[in-house]
Amino acid sequence: MRVSQVFLITAGVLVSSIVVVKWSRSRQLDPLMVARVSGVGVVKTDVSRGTRSPDHPPGLRAAVDQIEAVLGVVKIPSRGGLLAELRQRLEALSATERRQLLEDFFTTQRDADLGGEFKLGAEGGLTASPTLRVWLLNELIRLDVVGAAELGRQVLAEMGSPDEWAVALRAVALGDKSEDARRLLRDKALLLLSHSPWQQQPTSGYLNAFDVAVHLKDQAFAPALSGLLRQTNQPALAHAAFLALDRLTLAAPVEFLGALQALPAEFEGREAARACFFARADATHPAQRELLEQYLLTPGRSAEEWSAFAAMFPNANQFLSHNLLTRQSVPDGVVLSRRDIATAGVVRQWLADPRFTKHEAHLRMLEARLIEFTRQAKK
Repeated sequence: MRVSQVFLITAGVLVSSIVVVKWSRSRQLDPLMVARVSGVGVVKTDVSRGTRSPDHPPGLRAAVDQIEAVLGVVKIPSRGGLLAELRQRLEALSATERRQLLEDFFTTQRDADLGGEFKLGAEGGLTASPTLRVWLLNELIRLDVVGAAELGRQVLAEMGSPDEWAVALRAVALGDKSEDARRLLRDKALLLLSHSPWQQQPTSGYLNAFDVAVHLKDQAFAPALSGLLRQTNQPALAHAAFLALDRLTLAAPVEFLGALQALPAEFEGREAARACFFARADATHPAQRELLEQYLLTPGRSAEEWSAFAAMFPNANQFLSHNLLTRQSVPDGVVLSRRDIATAGVVRQWLADPRFTKHEAHLRMLEARLIEFTRQAKK
């Protein structure tokens, strides 16, 4: 049985009170004023001096203090315990308190370097964060995905940090399923892909944000990603674009094979990559077969590209990784074997087709590979 190779690659209830938190924009611990609007009036508390009001929610006060504690620590290793306690403080808040706290904090532009990498877990959430703001937004997704989507929109209103944008895009995608949110995600993801300053030194968050294109499956991403394939001076950027296009070809083959076929200039010098994408096509599927034949019979298709295609088709290899939004699975071996047998029949039809006469040598290579796959499946 043929098994594909797998390669691992290491985002209406009226409440009785409204909480407003005013944060200093300075790195200094300026007086923090917390105002609680109640039916009696407004009570202000200067929390930087530790005074308390009977009406002030103690959980919110503790969360504010804990964020300030994280901001005030210089040595990065000592922040681990502080973040664990901050997580508990955030969990203890009401949804209204938590949303207002973080929305107000994010407007200050204050942040702390946590010294970690942007590292994704199996479900797309972060297991390590580079900064406090990224960490906080990731926590809000876990606790209140709708509130996180609102905060994500706030983050996406400015070209701040690519790592923040990655988590903000994930927040909007998970917390807002409206068509308006989908358009916002498309427009912001395209803006991210084209933002030159972030391309020059791509962070892990920036590269992981390419998964938003795979999530949306919008053909508008084909030109942008194809163009990034040509970034020979930025191999990480080109590789991320390749992986995104590869997954889009798997997820929506008819739409994206057609889109790639319409972009010949974008693949000048990247013909082997194009061959890899078209080797994903299922020749037993009528629409995919039609696109595949158009690709193979395009005038001027080089012998080198034909050789690259013949060495991979049908391509069932997988690049597996943890992704912001999408999930991957390993192809079923039995299904692959059945498709190989059917594909071998298509190749024999091509061998008998006068349009493919001058490509007989490459088709014989394909036929031999498929025969070997079939032989292995019978063992």
